[in-house]
Amino acid sequence: MLIVVCLAIQYNARALLILHQAPPTAKGMHFLTLEDEYGFINVVVRPHVYERHRRVIRGAVFLLVQGVVERKEGVSNLVAARFAVLDVPASIRA
Repeated sequence: MLIVVCLAIQYNARALLILHQAPPTAKGMHFLTLEDEYGFINVVVRPHVYERHRRVIRGAVFLLVQGVVERKEGVSNLVAARFAVLDVPASIRA
């Protein structure tokens, strides 16, 4: 008997948005790449989540992304559930 255990790991990413892709062949899916002090984070955004958070995703430079980590074939992605704008301190903006 094969038993498959799937752990849903909740994760909050706070990072700089460096890439936003919405390929026409992706059926409304959006793909973001974020960068923080530890490296890059791949974020998958389903169409209904994108529609709900479109203004934040399109308008923010620094994002807080809440979601579930999904790991397939050695690649980890954060499947987004919520987005929020992170305020940037004035000392960093200069």
